[in-house]
Amino acid sequence: ALAWAASEPASSPPASGARAATLLALALGAITVALGALMAGFHAGLVCATFPKMNGAWAPPLRASAWDAMTIHFLHRLFAVLVTLAALVVSAMLWGSSRAARALALSVSLQLVLGALVVLRHVPPALAVVHQANGALVILLLASLARRVVHDVSHGAAPNVAAP
Repeated sequence: ALAWAASEPASSPPASGARAATLLALALGAITVALGALMAGFHAGLVCATFPKMNGAWAPPLRASAWDAMTIHFLHRLFAVLVTLAALVVSAMLWGSSRAARALALSVSLQLVLGALVVLRHVPPALAVVHQANGALVILLLASLARRVVHDVSHGAAPNVAAP
């Protein structure tokens, strides 16, 4: 999918603000992945088996420790929503410039659905692995788009978000 997304030459320059939006989405994605690793390590996916609410509430009660499984679960969900929104904005801004932007919209939307299914099905290992692999694809697509946008802007060229 990444090779397909990166194989199309640019057809038009991206919208103004694409650099900042892409870097923000990538940073949010990195935080979400780190929280996902904590989810796995703390088995936090098992503390709440409901979606979209968490055991009947939109947010869990505040805990004294940030290392609480419910807090980690909540933060992962919060950042998942933030990165999804940011990635969809990036996709919209770069839609006409790159297949990667269109692939990003699909993969980040799929990621949200996969995350919900992992929770609702009590973390089946095969589904959790698919969720993690798709999360890696989201990060790769964001990194690819960020590299192109940052590279082109820093070299004074018209932004080109397609891979060579």
